[in-house]
Amino acid sequence: MALPTAGTVLDVRRPFTRADALAAGLTPKMLRGSRFRRLFRGVYISAKAPVNPLVRVQAALLLHPPTAFASHVSAARVYQLPVPDLLDEHVMVLDRADRHPRRGIRTHIATAGTRVVRYRGVRLSDLRQMFIQLASILSLVGLVVVGDAMVKRFKLPVDELVEACAVSLDRHAVAARRAASYVRKGVDSPMETRLRMLIVLAGLPEPKVNVKLYDARGKVRRRLDLS
Repeated sequence: MALPTAGTVLDVRRPFTRADALAAGLTPKMLRGSRFRRLFRGVYISAKAPVNPLVRVQAALLLHPPTAFASHVSAARVYQLPVPDLLDEHVMVLDRADRHPRRGIRTHIATAGTRVVRYRGVRLSDLRQMFIQLASILSLVGLVVVGDAMVKRFKLPVDELVEACAVSLDRHAVAARRAASYVRKGVDSPMETRLRMLIVLAGLPEPKVNVKLYDARGKVRRRLDLS
């Protein structure tokens, strides 16, 4: 659904600001009506448009300079990684003056050397940086769940994740390093990670992940999630 006006077209299926709406000819009364949904103060979308993690990040970033980027659980949700359903969106900015407090949005100041990538059309913390950021929010097990999923989904070498945590000067790097030491390649699901960590943290020997059993001809006959 696009609303054409003199010289502008506003696509209300995507997040837009109040200023954009007024410039396109919408009125404050129309924005308060049933046709639109407010995502954050000053940011709206058509009531008929689906709202998912990517849309919420797009909406949050609209309130900040182009150099801002999504971080923490917001970045993780866009990467489609398994994180808890936490309400706030997290945005990082380069300067304290760029912080624009809003209910539902937590802003952070990016540290020097923070790596940013563009993924699914939005700016996000690099996977390694996001993992370290998540150490400020998630438990040890929850962070290992994310790490295992990162390695599987994005083919990220485990040693690269461990190295990134080891050299980081972030104040949460120590917790991230501990979690990274438990991340393994080939894990298929969060529940598999949780079971492995339950065994390890109970003081038992760590199970091996996805061990393959072959027959005499070299054909895989069984694959054991944990053994």
